[in-house]
Amino acid sequence: MTVEVVIGGWEHDCCGSALQPGDQVDWQLHTDEAGVRHETHHDQQVDDAVTGWVEQLFAVAPDGSRVAITRLPSGRALRGFDDHEDGTVTGWDGAVVPEDRCHLFVAVVRPRIKGSPGPLS
Repeated sequence: MTVEVVIGGWEHDCCGSALQPGDQVDWQLHTDEAGVRHETHHDQQVDDAVTGWVEQLFAVAPDGSRVAITRLPSGRALRGFDDHEDGTVTGWDGAVVPEDRCHLFVAVVRPRIKGSPGPLS
């Protein structure tokens, strides 16, 4: 079982952390009217949560098409305000994903079962 979570918009731009497959997450979620889960760490209505490991990351274009990416840079880096990272989003094929194709990001998370030491197989 996996859970898809949208990351992006002003919350990630503001203070979102860098993320890559294998990272452990403990997120509060807000579910929108369409049933889509969004990671939230500000004053959004929290109605769910997920703790687990990131399996995959995708850049999502405005038309809804997805590109699998190796890493999601921090919000500061994406906005050009990080002295140590340029905010480049790279696909698994090694190609740079153009900024206009990075409207939002989706993380596929494998939840942790309470009491287990690691991700489910």
